[in-house]
Amino acid sequence: MTTINISSIETKKLSLVLSDLRRFLIGQKTHKELLSLKDDKIIVSAQGETREFESFLPVQYKGEEIIFSTDIKKLYDFLQTLQEDYISIEIGDQKIKIKNKQATGVFPLTKEIGEKTELKKGSIKISTKIFASALSPVLFACSQDTARPVLSSINFIPLTQDNTRIVATDGFRLSLVQITQNLGIESAVLVPAGFLSESVGILKSADQLFFGIDVEGKKINLSQGSTSLSSQLLSGDYPAYEKVLVQSHQHSFVLQKKEIEAALKTVGVFARDHSNIAVFCIENKSILIRPKKEAGQESGVSIQRVNTKSEEKLTIAFNIRYILDFLGSIEDEQFTIRVNRPETPILFLSGVVEDDEKTDQFFYQHVIMPIRIQE
Repeated sequence: MTTINISSIETKKLSLVLSDLRRFLIGQKTHKELLSLKDDKIIVSAQGETREFESFLPVQYKGEEIIFSTDIKKLYDFLQTLQEDYISIEIGDQKIKIKNKQATGVFPLTKEIGEKTELKKGSIKISTKIFASALSPVLFACSQDTARPVLSSINFIPLTQDNTRIVATDGFRLSLVQITQNLGIESAVLVPAGFLSESVGILKSADQLFFGIDVEGKKINLSQGSTSLSSQLLSGDYPAYEKVLVQSHQHSFVLQKKEIEAALKTVGVFARDHSNIAVFCIENKSILIRPKKEAGQESGVSIQRVNTKSEEKLTIAFNIRYILDFLGSIEDEQFTIRVNRPETPILFLSGVVEDDEKTDQFFYQHVIMPIRIQE
């Protein structure tokens, strides 16, 4: 092979692409990592067990396509040590040489690299900000238990031509977001939450991204500009989440986010010994938040002036972390809780919500299953 020289490649940009690749494929058994030259581009691609990555940088190259492979981790580590803004690449028969004015790194080429597959791009344009805002309130509600992969996925459900519902649940809580966006899907698809989380982090710098579902290949494709990402879809029976949605309520409470966050952190000091459970005792338009009661236990935080029309005394127990996760997902300074009965699913809504507002009007609903306790 004739030696090929490519100059004026931005060090930071190539380093960032390699960083994104390594981050995106964490936990994946990587099948192959490839570099290629084609049509004034240097293309970095990788294929893992369930994910694929492709990104390119512009270079000056007009020859036929060349595909080669080397140790990507070592290449990334070398680039991290360089101080100058630009590097040049020299590709020979058995090695690739990367250098600037001060440093030179030589990397052996890998033999038997196989064929490079073409990564498909998404076809539906969507605002990156809207996509990220829709995923943020649902990602944390997914299960981390790999033994139940369906619960570690995000369920995208087409409602109408222009409305899509996005749902996540770990079996103890549920997040539901509804967006006015046609994603080009005809039936529900299950997308791995880890893929979406990493993809948003990689693609966040662009104003818009492209979303696509490859029904035949059972894959999701996300792309923007120079970067394309893909993952296999999950299959299985998703829980009947509609059964836990709170359609009616008998009690409604408007609370201050910062006040409840502070109270839960205080109570959490004592709740650590009791499964991290916080008990909300609601009476006379005030709330006492305390840990699960033990003999002689008097710890707790009292909150006065709760905005509610309810006169009934209620006692509801929650996992503290679940409520803190919800509060961390909203920007409003106030939030609303809707309760039917203390032992049924409890609805959490961002902002001040009036009693007569229907749940299907909301962008974001979060449901937490209360904990039954005996004291």
